[in-house]
Amino acid sequence: MSKKYIPIYLIALFVIGINSLNFTNNKAGVALQVVKKQFQTGIHNFENTVNQFQEAAKSLDNSEASLKKLQETHIANRLAFKELEFLAEYYNGAAVTKHLNGAPLPKPEPAVAEKLIIEPTGLQVLDELVFSDDPLVEKKEI
Repeated sequence: MSKKYIPIYLIALFVIGINSLNFTNNKAGVALQVVKKQFQTGIHNFENTVNQFQEAAKSLDNSEASLKKLQETHIANRLAFKELEFLAEYYNGAAVTKHLNGAPLPKPEPAVAEKLIIEPTGLQVLDELVFSDDPLVEKKEI
């Protein structure tokens, strides 16, 4: 290969390298936008199901229909949460476990000198209340 072709090869390699970097960044940008859209859609769906659940909880009475609606909206709520749980866990796993999807058991507050018990909260607690033998008794908690 002659020396006069070396600059042409270097320019060609530079152009190919720049284009491959742009292509890679474009793929990452597109993937980021897809994940962002998925998370925003998931949050919107979860918010809607939470509102529906709250309405069903407020209108809970002795009828079988209101109990069925409460249970169905709770299941829809859980499913909507499951669609975005992996992103929420990645962002702040401790908060998700503590407030949204932790086990329905009291537990001590970690890294606190005094004994402080955290009462269970979240969707798993609602599972226990909504599907209990008599959810109407638990209406205030729900």
